[in-house]
Amino acid sequence: MTKIQWILLLVFLLAAGAAAVITILLRRKRQQNTEKPETMDNLTDFHCHILPGVDDGSEDMDMTLQMLDLSYAQGVRRIIATPHYHRGHVENEPEKLREVLKKVQEKAAKKYPDLEIRLGNEVFYSDGVIELLRQGKILPMGDGENSRYLLVECSPDDSFSRLQDAVSQVTRMGYRPVIAHVERYQCMYRQKDRFEELQRQGALFQVNYNQVRENRWLFQHDFVDLLATDCHNTEERAPKIEENLKALFAFCSREQIEKILKTNPDRIWFSGKTSL
Repeated sequence: MTKIQWILLLVFLLAAGAAAVITILLRRKRQQNTEKPETMDNLTDFHCHILPGVDDGSEDMDMTLQMLDLSYAQGVRRIIATPHYHRGHVENEPEKLREVLKKVQEKAAKKYPDLEIRLGNEVFYSDGVIELLRQGKILPMGDGENSRYLLVECSPDDSFSRLQDAVSQVTRMGYRPVIAHVERYQCMYRQKDRFEELQRQGALFQVNYNQVRENRWLFQHDFVDLLATDCHNTEERAPKIEENLKALFAFCSREQIEKILKTNPDRIWFSGKTSL
């Protein structure tokens, strides 16, 4: 072989070796990111429709118990049930919801004594809901005297000014608005400045588990504060956590995962004792 051929061979071998090293390092990094974090054994689902017969969620107690089975098997140990409150459409009185919740708690405790279930509402923002919140007819997340977070939704095609108004009105009442399934709002799609504006106003952003893969941009810009199932039944809208967390682990740091699955849910669960 000529000198040039030896040089080319050496360059080839060095390049091949470097590629092999890079492949190994990337594989190790992926394995580290996809390891099951400790937080998966104690998840909080704070947006779900498991109460039977009160909205478009669970149809009856049997379905509720099946939904709880699915959630528990995937690591959920704390739940805030959030039946819809949509003025003029779904307007359950708090006392009725508390009675239904008590029956669910009694049934669940027999099978899962370490599963805690509390109450809240998913509130569709419309004229008059702030006054209803003031009157105690709409429930914040956790339904406790110290609960300071409110799960709020708007229509997917609402304007950005409408979302701003919802956030402003809720914060004036002394609550922290959690924007439900923020990935749905057309006016927010990949609008970095709008996410930052609502953050400055005090909003938190929740994404549904089954939308993790489709909304990588939100995670890359750290615009996801919380994940929830938003489950309604045991079929097409069942609680699907494990399969979607795999995608989360693939492109989020462990710090992000800890924030989304543990730190922020803890602060909502213990609302009034700490701030977020």
